[in-house]
Amino acid sequence: LREVLLYVVVALSRDNPRLLTRRWSQLKEALRDARVTADDVMDCVARCPDLAGILVDLVGGEIWHVRHGRHVATVAEMLSSISCGVHVRPSRVVVDMKAADLRGAPWGELLEAAKGVEVELRLSSPDDYETHDDLVKKLRGSRVWLEEFSGCVGTSAGVAALASVASCAGLTIRMAAPLDLSALEEKYKNLVVYTRPLSPPGPPSSTEPPTSSPPWLCLEGADEGSLGTVAHTNDPLPPYDMRLSQDGMAAALASSAHRAGLDIWAKPQELGVFMRKFMQHYMNPTWPLPPSPPPVLVVDGADEGSWGAVAHTAISLAPPRKRFRELWLRDCRLREEELSRLQQKLRDEGVRTADEVDTRAGAGG
Repeated sequence: LREVLLYVVVALSRDNPRLLTRRWSQLKEALRDARVTADDVMDCVARCPDLAGILVDLVGGEIWHVRHGRHVATVAEMLSSISCGVHVRPSRVVVDMKAADLRGAPWGELLEAAKGVEVELRLSSPDDYETHDDLVKKLRGSRVWLEEFSGCVGTSAGVAALASVASCAGLTIRMAAPLDLSALEEKYKNLVVYTRPLSPPGPPSSTEPPTSSPPWLCLEGADEGSLGTVAHTNDPLPPYDMRLSQDGMAAALASSAHRAGLDIWAKPQELGVFMRKFMQHYMNPTWPLPPSPPPVLVVDGADEGSWGAVAHTAISLAPPRKRFRELWLRDCRLREEELSRLQQKLRDEGVRTADEVDTRAGAGG
């Protein structure tokens, strides 16, 4: 019956629009009695976009759900049709679909039409750690309010896009690699971060020579007083042509740099402080999560023997006060002995959860 009634609406719109307008109130009641769904309406508008303005009443409710790529353009059309205030706009649009489907749809048009509306964005992929930055970055400048996000982010531009539209959002973020999420501080009501174990960094093994020579990357023109800028450089950039004051680099510093796999060209310079900061960053990088509210960390797929990598992951991502709300292991294959060693290591490093004195390391589902 629903399909028949919708077919009648399409036929009248095409052949006798005046009759459709005159009889619309009766047709609308009949469609509601037939329990027409929002998906039915969206499918109908997808076939006949001119009906967006009249059928929008049948979507109903304050929350609209977009589950299929073919409905993205439809919802954008319906939102645009009610922008003049003839109908009540929804308070929230929930986009919950495969990332591949949204990539093939006019996602930017939907965001443009949804200005001032709350948006929930839930993206999925066959690989949980396939990044969705291409979709996330379109949020920036969209003027929607991000209420909830679930997906994988892999770049600082993706993080900045989330921060630009979030104020008190629920965020579930998968990180395929370490990422600075500090821009999200005070932008969320709860933050859940999924990641895989991060192998502790370190210099190349002396017993295993590299298969090829490491590349040389030189930092030029560091003037006197620019030590902080040089030391703040994120990537290991050996300095060249530095004009800092103080004495030359000691042979011990050159030796330690060589052991770390670095090739340095330098004039006699003030490199002691720089090298200490540089080596600390190179050997022990951290990406502390925002501290408030305390985040949840979920470490995915810890294999047997990887307890050290799991510990390094939790320590590297721990907020400044080393306090998580919860700390979980998902699909964990660590032995009981390794779990004990992991918990002890986290205690020794001062890592805690918000509601317990000791860290909980659970094999969450």
